[in-house]
Amino acid sequence: METGTATRFSTQAVPLRHRVAFWKDAICAAFVRLDLDCDRARPFSSELAIRRTARFDLIDVGGSPQEVRRSARMIRADNADSLIIMLQRQGSGAARQGDLDMALAPNGLTILDSRRPYVLRFSTPFRQTVVKVPLLALAERLGPPESWVGSTPRSGSALARLAAAAIDEVACEPRDGVAQQLATVALDLLALALLDSRGAAPVGPGMAALRVRWARAEVHERLRDPLLTPATIAARQGVSLRLLQRLFAAEGSSLSDFICEQRLLRCRRDLQDPLHSGRTVTDIALSWGFNESSQFSRAFRRRFGCTPSDARRACGFA
Repeated sequence: METGTATRFSTQAVPLRHRVAFWKDAICAAFVRLDLDCDRARPFSSELAIRRTARFDLIDVGGSPQEVRRSARMIRADNADSLIIMLQRQGSGAARQGDLDMALAPNGLTILDSRRPYVLRFSTPFRQTVVKVPLLALAERLGPPESWVGSTPRSGSALARLAAAAIDEVACEPRDGVAQQLATVALDLLALALLDSRGAAPVGPGMAALRVRWARAEVHERLRDPLLTPATIAARQGVSLRLLQRLFAAEGSSLSDFICEQRLLRCRRDLQDPLHSGRTVTDIALSWGFNESSQFSRAFRRRFGCTPSDARRACGFA
């Protein structure tokens, strides 16, 4: 049932003999496809509340002892491409993904990849807050998912505690707009906590690299927004535009050039896609955040050495 902005599922009103089947259907519909097992000799109970926003899904889930599995067959069935960040609130358990075994301890943070099989085991009643976000959300901050999925921030570290507290605030915040801002902060803190746990970089350079990755992630998320500029990205980070420009310059690039490049690549892709052959060049340019068709045409020609119309004709489109 719907309550405010959250959808809630509970086994409380379901007859005992139907609860496991009901719960499998509920979590598959609300989260990702999962299978479940439990001690059939003991009464089973669980509840879940999920709130969806433009950037993430926020799930509060708990219940009696159980084992949850995501198999290769289920991955093929729903093809989810998400990062699953779990904050253990009550009880304890264990997670396994690939060759990694992870303890689910109270107030601990664990990261899983929905594209790969995993198993969660809860031997006692439990409760979790789960943030489900696109893989890109953390990949742009830390690099390829394979290098950090399954990682656990260093237990008891200040950054891990701050990340957990930020996720807790996201869960408590009823306003989606504010919750999205808090979620961005939580992901940044989580990324820093993971860097810190590996000793990957000192805080100064780590923060600099993180700000660049954060900016790139923001570009990918808001590329269609014509109001997206280096200034708006700096404002969202709470830093000066000059600082952000300096961080990009240190990597031999420019944030404004990065925004333009990503828009041009998306436009060229659509111009050469038969599915978009009925759209005008101007429509495609405006859909990817360019404000003027003439500005787009000049930038396109500088980048690819031909006009947008030429690029389209080269693919056999009129």
